[in-house]
This record gives sequence, C-alpha cells and structure tokens, in this order.
Amino acid sequence: MINAKSIIIFLFLISIRTFSQTHFTSIDSLLTKNFNSVNLKNSGLYTSILNQSFIFREKKLHTKKDSLQLLKPYTDAFTHLISELADMAGTPDFTVNYESFELIGQKEINLQSNDRIRLNVKLLINTNFTIKMPFFVTIRQGKYAIESPMIVMFQIE
Repeated sequence: MINAKSIIIFLFLISIRTFSQTHFTSIDSLLTKNFNSVNLKNSGLYTSILNQSFIFREKKLHTKKDSLQLLKPYTDAFTHLISELADMAGTPDFTVNYESFELIGQKEINLQSNDRIRLNVKLLINTNFTIKMPFFVTIRQGKYAIESPMIVMFQIE
C-alpha cells in the first residue's frame, strides 16, 4: 500500500519538474539561475534546471532510485562546490553572485549547432573576491541547457 508520505514526495517531484525551466534563450539567464541555486545552497533548485530529459534519455528507469542514481554526479558536484566555496570564503554563510562569462576555445556561438560550449564563469564571492570557474553549457535547437555536472576548479582573480 502506498503511504501518504510517498504520495507527497511524488507530487513534489512532479511539481518541480513541471514548473522548472530547463532550456534558456540566454546563457546569462541560465548561469544566473544556476548560481542563484548555489547562493541559496539549494540542490533541489539546481536539479530542477538540469536538462533531465537529456540526462534520462535512453536510460531504463524502473524506480526513483534509478533516477536518483543518474542525478548523483550532478548533486555530488553541487555539494562539493558548496563545500569548496565555504572553505574558500571561510564561512558556510557565503554569498555567490554570477557576474559574466567568457568563451573558451571559440570566438562566437553557433546557435544552429548541437554543441557543448566551454565557458569561464566569473563569480563574486562575499563581495570580497572574484573567481573564474570552468562550466559547460549545451546548445540544442537554439536554446541553452545544463547537461554536464559542474566542475569544481577555480582561478582566483
């Protein structure tokens, strides 16, 4: 028999997936939303903006555990990023603000391609110092999405 707690969790997951935006027409809006989830330390918000239809594509998912297992590299990277930023800032109550990005290895973006774009994302930490972090964004049908776990590496400026 299905208990009430399972039903509530199921409805919560459906509502996150239904009302979440996973494709963006602007890299800036995608990165702003992504790093807002880091600032809020909210992994639920982060997983809601992932392109889960791509992540789950052609995978045989039979249980919730199967889907959570596929999302594990993303949530692990998110948790690791939060931990590293807290260590770097010297406090678990740090703030992160997305400032800008620069392309790595290419001069312009071709919106007609289905490509992964390498970026350096500039972040302001606690309004005290700025770091650059590598980040991958995927273009699909002229829209941007996150389909790769975050890379936890920094360059302090």
